[in-house]
Amino acid sequence: MAPVLTIRSIRSRGVLVPMKWPLGTSAQTVRSAPLLLVDLETEEGITGRTYLFCYMPIGAALVARVLGEALGAIKGERVDPAQLSGKLRRHFRLIAVTGLAGLALAALDVACWDALAIAAGKPLAEYLGGKRKAIPAYNSGGLGLISPEELGDQAEALLEGGFHGVKLRLGHATLAGDLAAVGAVRKRLPDGIAIMADYNQALTVEEALKRGHSLDGEGLAWIEEPIEHDDYAGCARIARELATPVQIGENFSGPHAMAAALAAKAADYMMPDLMRIGGVTGWMEAASLGATAKVPLSSHLLPEVSASLFAVTPTAHWLEYVDWASAILAEPFRVVDGKVTPPDVAGSGVKWNEEAVERYRME
Repeated sequence: MAPVLTIRSIRSRGVLVPMKWPLGTSAQTVRSAPLLLVDLETEEGITGRTYLFCYMPIGAALVARVLGEALGAIKGERVDPAQLSGKLRRHFRLIAVTGLAGLALAALDVACWDALAIAAGKPLAEYLGGKRKAIPAYNSGGLGLISPEELGDQAEALLEGGFHGVKLRLGHATLAGDLAAVGAVRKRLPDGIAIMADYNQALTVEEALKRGHSLDGEGLAWIEEPIEHDDYAGCARIARELATPVQIGENFSGPHAMAAALAAKAADYMMPDLMRIGGVTGWMEAASLGATAKVPLSSHLLPEVSASLFAVTPTAHWLEYVDWASAILAEPFRVVDGKVTPPDVAGSGVKWNEEAVERYRME
């Protein structure tokens, strides 16, 4: 039996946290992490927590407004993720449960599961029916569209913590620029370190094939989102023709999008984003889809919660690690020998360092 909890309030606070290295992608450069901290408070005194990475400060403000609207519809309701999801989807139906509304509902879903696990006295991984385990992680901080010299220095620094993989952003003006970036990073890393390359949707299909064939000899772990994320036919063609595995999924808006991508054979690997896929509930559905299709699943951002979900992901692959929330966490998660293990505490282990929250609070 699930614990009985009653929703009292939803508290959301925006913070702007400095990033050690700017995130320079083919789309834009992010220099500080805009996070929205979400607390689901219950009448029983249990609080479920999570956060969202909002890309832009205005994103945090807008999601917070949606959460305020959601509270009006569910205050006094029992904490039941499935029931609450159904009610809120009906409530927001006329403005579509995607985009900002979808992020808000996903954050609420994660906070609900956290609260339930805390009330049950179990780590989230175990409450979901799995076992806590060490998850292989790659470091996704830095390595943006910068000079080869800077890339080499950052690549070495990113191995702190024993990481066995790093993510490199590509999408330079020319193929030569991409090859130079890969070479600069590879030159400074020990043998056996995986390099994941991310284009952030920068290319056309033809250009992706041209660059991909040239990169096939570079030993990349994968090429991520080379073209528009929802061009599944184009992605499938690239996946068929390249020797390097193709990775997509961070922009799946709900499990139905992942199902469509799987049906199209759009990629070799997939990496749902916890918040875009629909929170813990959406992730579990995605994990089931991945298991049926035998497609390896990696995570996208939010490593503190995603690590727990790998316990119930049969085809778990790589955990994407970023430390952007560490500055505002009471107990930042540790990386040991390149792996992250969910803490042995009730819930996900996400709690705030209130002094740091006030320091980085958005106006």
